[in-house]
Amino acid sequence: MITNGSMLDRHDISLLVDCGLTELQISIDTVDPLVHEVTRVNTDLPMILANISSIKAKYPNLDIAFSAVVNALTIGGIEDLLEYGQSIGVAKFYLREIANRVVAGDAVRDSRYHRHVNKGTSNNRNLPAIRGH
Repeated sequence: MITNGSMLDRHDISLLVDCGLTELQISIDTVDPLVHEVTRVNTDLPMILANISSIKAKYPNLDIAFSAVVNALTIGGIEDLLEYGQSIGVAKFYLREIANRVVAGDAVRDSRYHRHVNKGTSNNRNLPAIRGH
């Protein structure tokens, strides 16, 4: 099962675990709140991280996997994501590269995402427009 983790606190997954669920994939690209805000509009990173911790505590035998999109915005924080995942016992990491290009009309992302992905920014620590500098 794969989820973005934002609503794990609203659902009881015990039935799925009882039916044999052995791995829960969380689609998470970064642990940087500012990059997350741009790439995952309308989701709450602290809530997602709390939900992951809660699931790990409640179901210690359930493997957690992270599925991350690697692009110009997230590449600079991949090491932090991996370190965080390892610190909480994430079993697997799936890293998926995407083309660093978005097209006009792609309204799913914040406008700052479009600007930096199309520029090919390679280090999210140097994103002044995202960081508000």
